[in-house]
Amino acid sequence: MSKLIAVAFMTAGLLAFAQDPPKDPPKPAATGLTVTLTLDKDKYVVGDEIQAEVKVENTTGRDVEIAELMYEERSVSFQVKATWAGVIKVYDLAITRPDPNVAMRLALPKVTLANGRSLTLAHRIPTLAAGPIEVTAVFAGSGTAEKSVASKAEVTGTSLTAVLDTTSGAIQLDLDHVNAPANVSNFVTLARLHFYDDMAFHRVVKGSWVQSGCPYGLGIGNPGYSLKGEPSETSLHGEGTVSMSGSDKQGYTGSQFFICLNNLPALDKKFTIIGKVGQASLESVKAIGRVDTDKNTDRPKTDVKIKKVTIAPK
Repeated sequence: MSKLIAVAFMTAGLLAFAQDPPKDPPKPAATGLTVTLTLDKDKYVVGDEIQAEVKVENTTGRDVEIAELMYEERSVSFQVKATWAGVIKVYDLAITRPDPNVAMRLALPKVTLANGRSLTLAHRIPTLAAGPIEVTAVFAGSGTAEKSVASKAEVTGTSLTAVLDTTSGAIQLDLDHVNAPANVSNFVTLARLHFYDDMAFHRVVKGSWVQSGCPYGLGIGNPGYSLKGEPSETSLHGEGTVSMSGSDKQGYTGSQFFICLNNLPALDKKFTIIGKVGQASLESVKAIGRVDTDKNTDRPKTDVKIKKVTIAPK
């Protein structure tokens, strides 16, 4: 019996030795891609849009599978370094589609990029204020962040303002590009796409705030994506403050915004302030705040609308 046991152990050992050696661990996602960023000009005036072309070329020596190129945080985004009034500000321009709650559970569409071939994406970046600017393209669709060399340009002029032409009068917003550059960029982009045209103030909370920016007019909509909020430690929610409302995921914003009717310190450090209403426009905001509303929904009984939004240098 002992001999049989010994033979069994020897046989098992020989079989184990004869098996294929363990396979190498999976290789990381494709690296060695070349990312190139080209700007259409090297000099801009505040209010211009930078036309940026991102090129991703396969220089790996083999065919690779990568995410499709799209302006999306998990695919293509931009890092911006701007110098405004001698102060350097570095921020990311990135959005997540359709919403972080959903997007993180969905894989991006993939394509096979042959060796030596390339894909390109064009995107427009708003200029917010005067000063030198550096833009870097980031492609994350290979599983690692591949960056381009920074492209440099000069921006002249002052800064941007937004004018909301509403059924209750004009409302001028002085945009806060210093504390919320990514969210101001998003607001400017949506306004230029006429996203806010003919949009209702769907909620008026008496003595507190008026709210708009929902494409459905119900307070549940967004532009089809979200972006990270930029709450400031120093900006306060006083009368006339304009802030982005929260999106479906905490810490993110979309297209909805509200304008404060009074000082609301409970909101400080929680919401992204994108600007402030000019003193001459406060009466138009207060007029919206005085309309009759449904006591259950805070919705105005008679529609109050944004007819259009105009973005222009100060």
